[in-house]
Amino acid sequence: MPSRRLSRAVDAAEVDLMAVKGQFLYRTDNKVTVMKGDTFETFELDVDVVDGGADAANLLTEGVEVTLQVRSHSFTEACVPRAVLMQQPVPDRRPALAQVYNEDKVVSLRPPETVTCTVTETVPSFKGQQASARYAPPRPERTCDARWLIQLMSHVVGTTEHSSKPAKVDTGATIHVPPYVEIGDKIVVNVQEQRFVSRKQ
Repeated sequence: MPSRRLSRAVDAAEVDLMAVKGQFLYRTDNKVTVMKGDTFETFELDVDVVDGGADAANLLTEGVEVTLQVRSHSFTEACVPRAVLMQQPVPDRRPALAQVYNEDKVVSLRPPETVTCTVTETVPSFKGQQASARYAPPRPERTCDARWLIQLMSHVVGTTEHSSKPAKVDTGATIHVPPYVEIGDKIVVNVQEQRFVSRKQ
């Protein structure tokens, strides 16, 4: 009676990283869920894989287009009767029928450079405050030079063009904005630096 035992043949191949378009879906705790654009496959990722980390992820909303770095693995697998496989010459001992599996792994997520948010909470503007083209929000990098110290003191005192105030946006993030920004304003925010860029008219 011929053997009914099966022989499993598996070949694996790894493809280099690929940059593909995707969509941000939502965030829960320390996880983000995204969708791969070409296959509509969803992935749950640690927030650490987002360029800019949790702060950047907190500025993303459903449907925002992101760039995913994907590593793809291809598996070719077949199960055939061992007796049939062993009857073939050594060079030809490969199953004629095979099932190919593709497994993608998202290794990083790059958000867009800027996003548009709506201000939901902030202190009221004072009368006479207007948008100024000279406004320069405080930057995250800190260099120990005299110019930076002057800007820091100006920010603390809040009486010069560098003054700002905290504002909460519709994604839940809090950023610093110019004094003239009010609740309901739509603003453009730099995602990597969590920095105010401009107010949309």
